[in-house]
Amino acid sequence: MSTEQIAVCHVGFLCQARKIAVIRNPQSQTFEVQNMAYNVETAMGGEETFKAIYSAPIEMQHTVLGDYGVCDFSEVTQPGIYRVVLPQSNAYSYQFTISDGAFARLPFLFLDFIHELRSGFFTSDLHAPLHLDDGVRSDTGERWDAVGGWYDAGDMRKWMGHSTLPALAFMDIQDRLTLPRHTYNDQPAYDSDWLTETAWGLRLIFKMQDPETGMIFEDVGGGSTARKTDEMTWWYENHAGCYADNADNRITDNVRGSGDERTVRVHFNAIAQYTNIAITARAYALYAQFDAQIAAECYTFNERCWAFCETKRDDESHYWTSVKAWRLCAALERYRAGLSTRHEVDDALESLLANFDADLGFWTQRAERDDPYRGILHSAQPIIALAKYLDFVDSKSERVIAILNACKARYIVPLTNTNPYQFMPYGTYRTLPTDGELYRPLREGLSFRFVMPVNHFQKINHGLSGHWMSWAHALAYAGRMLDDSDLTDLSWAQIHWLLGNNDVDVSMVSGVGYVNPMPHSRFLGTVIGGFCNGFRGTADDIPTIDMARKAEWNSTEYWNVPLSNCLMALSWLLPAKVKPSGKIGFANK
Repeated sequence: MSTEQIAVCHVGFLCQARKIAVIRNPQSQTFEVQNMAYNVETAMGGEETFKAIYSAPIEMQHTVLGDYGVCDFSEVTQPGIYRVVLPQSNAYSYQFTISDGAFARLPFLFLDFIHELRSGFFTSDLHAPLHLDDGVRSDTGERWDAVGGWYDAGDMRKWMGHSTLPALAFMDIQDRLTLPRHTYNDQPAYDSDWLTETAWGLRLIFKMQDPETGMIFEDVGGGSTARKTDEMTWWYENHAGCYADNADNRITDNVRGSGDERTVRVHFNAIAQYTNIAITARAYALYAQFDAQIAAECYTFNERCWAFCETKRDDESHYWTSVKAWRLCAALERYRAGLSTRHEVDDALESLLANFDADLGFWTQRAERDDPYRGILHSAQPIIALAKYLDFVDSKSERVIAILNACKARYIVPLTNTNPYQFMPYGTYRTLPTDGELYRPLREGLSFRFVMPVNHFQKINHGLSGHWMSWAHALAYAGRMLDDSDLTDLSWAQIHWLLGNNDVDVSMVSGVGYVNPMPHSRFLGTVIGGFCNGFRGTADDIPTIDMARKAEWNSTEYWNVPLSNCLMALSWLLPAKVKPSGKIGFANK
């Protein structure tokens, strides 16, 4: 067997998209693309071969990740089923599809996966109603109705800072692609499963608002703080819950008042406020034409939560780039829905831009700190916010466009060029936070890592599907707003990286592609369409994932955020309607 191995996106490519395969241990000089629909005549009993329709030299790349060969076959645009072959060594890629409909089923798989994660008064062929006794308040112990919503992280927990994000993604699909389907049996019934599932998430959001303050509570069943050490903090790399344990991560008896109820953490989480303000502002405008009651509840929730957040502007978290970016997104959604003024939007924009570092070409964690911005889940949220500003307010804003272009030139391109797959490394560092592991030089005074450090006192070394799909979303959105095909290509590169074009030949989405990790999903098991949290780090800064079926939580948990951001990226990348010329078989008719 050849030592050369060919990685390619298992799903495929749109017809006019950039198309790349990556060779590990490259030795061959040329490659060819074979059309699987055309057999080459062989002797009876001989190995079946297929027609080569394209050949080209292999580009050798010497990167800090290693030496690779890159096969660019973007000129192949005819819909069909293909594979990449190295004739000198008889190495083959997995077969893949070229079609404008190659990714058409993926959004529905994601939708049905989240549908299966419903908590509360819902039953499916897989599970009975669950957690009908959620929950009790963490401060007073009084019973609090927190029944409903969606689970997250392969667990039974509901984190209000990110578990509700599928609602925003579903509304993006509804707005931009439509993808009509009506199979869910909820009442009231809507014309679209996207609207039906979004409404399920909205109903938990309404329940999680404090009637006295307007604040949204932080989580349901998040766990206790028993594992905390003196040096640990609740937040790490803009991710909350970093010392919560598994105390409430369980199936309950469904009986209220039995003492088996799970806790509703009533603490303030700034990102939870603004993500759900953004969701309910969008829903307020969308559901006005479908469900007056849902729209009215969105309006009330939104106004009260926004007013509460205005009283928290001096809180430390309001100086964080992650919070500023989400605050701008929330203000923009409110502005488009007629709930915020232009002054509020511009105030949020100025606040976010105050954290931009022109020399870095990106944001810092805080305006007055030197540490570059990184995020486990929201890593590209500032770019998403600026793209939304161009989309909703001023498409010709010279200042915003200049910052996005500077970010591309100074940050995005240098970092994605560090590896042949063009995935975005985790982040940059001016001061190294850990000892005994590899940090790679980027330019003077700046280092980077492809993946998270291992030796940090927080003991959090997450897989980074959330990071990469945040970048996929940001690059797709900014690419559309700037009419920049380079950014669009890089958006696809992030998606392809997690769908098989990687050193392990593995797809992070269960049931999609040829090889999947076994997910850390202890309660519902493997569910088609689940998005694993992906490659985590080693001390030598090599992306790695559990392929030994250890149920490794930090690389194989199902996460709602990468699924949501992938959907939001696809809402910009996919055609609203696949033309006949983009379908397999068109040329033969």
